[in-house]
Amino acid sequence: LCTPHHPAHLGPIKAVASPRQLLVTVGRAEAIRIYNISKRYEVGSLMKHQAPITTLRFSKKANSLASGSDDGMIAVWRIKDWECVSFKPAHKGSVTDLDVHPSGKVMISCGRDNTLRLWCMTSTKELYRREQKGRGYGGFQQLRWRPKGEGFCYALANDVAICDTNS
Repeated sequence: LCTPHHPAHLGPIKAVASPRQLLVTVGRAEAIRIYNISKRYEVGSLMKHQAPITTLRFSKKANSLASGSDDGMIAVWRIKDWECVSFKPAHKGSVTDLDVHPSGKVMISCGRDNTLRLWCMTSTKELYRREQKGRGYGGFQQLRWRPKGEGFCYALANDVAICDTNS
């Protein structure tokens, strides 16, 4: 069964995330659109970013949403009331990707500044930073936590790395 579509954004959709009954999308603008999948309607939109949003990721338990944007900012949204609980500069340049640890306690982000950073989800305090020198604009492109959170993997230019956080 397919529901007739309606225009969600004026331009192309740049990021999508979907836990359980929700779907969130972003286009060229700075608004995150929220949809209820089971009832098939738009719930509303979130606005905090001042630049185009580049990435979205829900926590595993779907109690928070993290978003990153072209101006290097990261926002953390509490799902129960859609309040932005943290909004801060994270990278010098675009946030290329982020992911929330399966525990929901930390998130990892990467940016055009060739850094990979680990953040506390509640305070968004930076816990760790790794800089990759000499990669130019390619830099860190995508990253994901491993399923049980025992490590993460990332794409850097034309390489892929798998990191173990237990050692």
